[in-house]
Amino acid sequence: METNKAINGKDPKGELKRKLYKLLLIKPISRRMAATELGKIDQTFSVTGAVSEWLKNGKAQVVKMARCERSNEIVGFVTTNSALFVLPETNQLDLFE
Repeated sequence: METNKAINGKDPKGELKRKLYKLLLIKPISRRMAATELGKIDQTFSVTGAVSEWLKNGKAQVVKMARCERSNEIVGFVTTNSALFVLPETNQLDLFE
């Protein structure tokens, strides 16, 4: 029995969140595939909150749309690797180019 798990099954120290961040840093992946790789099969809700927070704060970005291996749907692939972030398309002129 693991002593660092809360009684209700939640991870008090954010271990799942850290593992998710590292997984998304390695490769762009869908939320459902990430949940599966973290051992949370068909529990996408376990990663959605953290991913949504990172997307809102700019720590993650949807870098492509592709077919998910788990759901067989076209979904957004997310990464936390800033080197893979896509620059936003804009009509703004760059005066200092």
